[in-house]
Amino acid sequence: MSDLYLDPILGWRAWKVVDGRLYSTVFGTLWPEQARLEATCGLGGRSSPGGLRGVHEAPYGACECGIYALKSQSRALAIARQVLPPARAAVGRVSLWGHVVETECGYRAQYAYLYDVQLLDGTAEESRTVRRRYAVDAQLFVSV
Repeated sequence: MSDLYLDPILGWRAWKVVDGRLYSTVFGTLWPEQARLEATCGLGGRSSPGGLRGVHEAPYGACECGIYALKSQSRALAIARQVLPPARAAVGRVSLWGHVVETECGYRAQYAYLYDVQLLDGTAEESRTVRRRYAVDAQLFVSV
């Protein structure tokens, strides 16, 4: 079962950056520009009626569907550092809301919207492109 959150929760994510666009590191989902991302279930939701776990909205507690985000920047950085060239790596925060399943390390949410982005190995021009496309703060990552 998932809880309903009307106020957003901030979570951390990692992305691949290609031509100034953000892609999920696992499934390669292109994040929408200046719009929310809505979760669907590919295992048993609307995209595959009667699938492995039956028809349900994402996220669903007995499934693995939903938009993933982590509770810590360090975990997101560990994932981002696995991105291979020619793609660039980025980390950032997302606002999560709607139905949300909380786990020990993070969340699976119904909706997400990009909050900010830091490019790990990008250029100032690439950060400007991401900033312009997504209308969010996009900077080069500076480790402390």
